[in-house]
Amino acid sequence: MKKLTKQSRIVLSELPPYQHGVLNASLAEDIYSQSKNPARALHFLTALLIKDGWTNVQIINPIYHGKNGQLTGQNFRDIYSSDALLFSTITRTAPQTMQLVKKYHEINPGGIAIGGGPDPTFRKEKYLVDGMADIIFRGEADRNLVTLMERLTLSPDDLSGIGGISYRSGSSIIDNEPEPLLSVEELGRVPHPFYDSETRRGVRTAPLETTRGCPNDCEFCSVTKFYGKKFRVKPIQWTLDELKNIDKMGRWIFYSSDNLTGNNHLPESRKTALEMLEAIAKSKYKRKGIAQVTIDVAEYPELVSALGKAGIDFLCIGIESINPAALREMRKPYTAAQNIRNVKLLREAGRWNHGMMIIGFDADTPEIAEATTEYAKESLDSWQPFAPTPNPGTDMYARLEREGRIITHDFSLYDGQHVVIRPKNFTPYALQKTIFDGMEDFYSKKEIARRFVKSKHKLNALGIGAYIHLFGGKRRMLYNPQTRAHLEFLRSVS
Repeated sequence: MKKLTKQSRIVLSELPPYQHGVLNASLAEDIYSQSKNPARALHFLTALLIKDGWTNVQIINPIYHGKNGQLTGQNFRDIYSSDALLFSTITRTAPQTMQLVKKYHEINPGGIAIGGGPDPTFRKEKYLVDGMADIIFRGEADRNLVTLMERLTLSPDDLSGIGGISYRSGSSIIDNEPEPLLSVEELGRVPHPFYDSETRRGVRTAPLETTRGCPNDCEFCSVTKFYGKKFRVKPIQWTLDELKNIDKMGRWIFYSSDNLTGNNHLPESRKTALEMLEAIAKSKYKRKGIAQVTIDVAEYPELVSALGKAGIDFLCIGIESINPAALREMRKPYTAAQNIRNVKLLREAGRWNHGMMIIGFDADTPEIAEATTEYAKESLDSWQPFAPTPNPGTDMYARLEREGRIITHDFSLYDGQHVVIRPKNFTPYALQKTIFDGMEDFYSKKEIARRFVKSKHKLNALGIGAYIHLFGGKRRMLYNPQTRAHLEFLRSVS
């Protein structure tokens, strides 16, 4: 690899989901694509490089820097002419990301492609061999990105001793020793993410990471595998400073932590969460917020109250199921009775319940799927039903691959919305139809009107109803070209 200098052109990029996973095709249509959230890691890494004295650093996200979510000709020129391309990707954006990296090396053979994120962590060989990446970070890159970049200015052919990276050396792949997760103290020293003016203008909901990881170990979840079942809370002062950093970015704050409050059953963990929420509540930069929490948060009224005082009324809850057998199967540490009781408690407390549920585990049947839809209609403010999705790196992926039940490795479909496995008690097509029929029912005009009348959050209910029906959100999500093609595929294998 060639030597870099601190004046070298460095581009960081994370692509959005595209239809069929084709680079620069039309944007995929789902709830995540509509949110237009910035990349989670790249803005932190950009800040690290700037702080270390790299003078020619550019971040390119086609959502903010392109046109209609696609890379422009100038975007491509900036990427292909860079001395180093740093990319991040999740499983569903892997196909177009690898296409971009291959093209980068075709046009710029001397460029250095450095990747990271959940999917490269779990499929490093795919990126280093087929994807033509030069270096992959496994897990967090905050500690050693600067170390790697400094090494590339001194002796780029010797990457030994840099923890947490894998790289190509001739025809071999070298895996350096794993790097420990950042300590809480180190997280407090990570620079605040850098957002350029285009990103600040384009963001709808500003992200704020207050914690990392999750203490649970659900079979389907890659968070535990990526962070090692460790839950860490950033220092309160860091969070308060970040509230100021994102002031006037977007209308709401999305607390992007995978689990905002963590080990709710532990008194010390609750104390830490309460201190954080109370500090947010007192900040003059507090705004309305959205957060992901576990269902047991409802069992601690002081936490529920503190969330409200911090402006966090919109809760995204991984309920997953009301079927006890399915919950055991997925290793969810909460019971069906807890789920039902605690959703009711949160609603009574005035929180918006956005329930995320999985339909199609081996213990599920068509009758249970129908009961799940009825439960959602009566108990939730908004609902996101998923198919079981075996992302690489998870225990679910290993199990279903071993059982020969994964029916497609088109990873652009691994968004939770599309059926990609052969379920036990449904045909693949029947499960897809069941999930879509449930969404049609839940988001019908009749049901939206009924929830609106009872809702304590009229503006939220009105906004979702308008998006679903007036602006064609449901039609685009359920009947876009990629989804229609996938339905035909599912018919053929059912």
